[in-house]
Amino acid sequence: MDRFDKRLRLIQINRKVLDMFKHSLLISALLFYSMSIEAGSTCKYDWKGDYVCNWDDGYSTNTKRDWKGDDVTTDNYGNTQTCKTDWKGDYVCN
Repeated sequence: MDRFDKRLRLIQINRKVLDMFKHSLLISALLFYSMSIEAGSTCKYDWKGDYVCNWDDGYSTNTKRDWKGDDVTTDNYGNTQTCKTDWKGDYVCN
């Protein structure tokens, strides 16, 4: 095998690797995009500093911090959940 054949083979291998990289990048982007579409929710902080999430089906939650430093989440059905960080550093919800 002369030098030209070796270089040609190396170029062909590099093209295959590049094509595989392009395909894997495309698949990753499509997977990420489809996962974000499936989520169907948007979350943001409102002007009061509460963390508000709204889902496409009409469900919503509002999380605010109470005077003890606990996070209190209330949904649009009136359900409430309180979460806090315990002495071990774990985030615990009731």
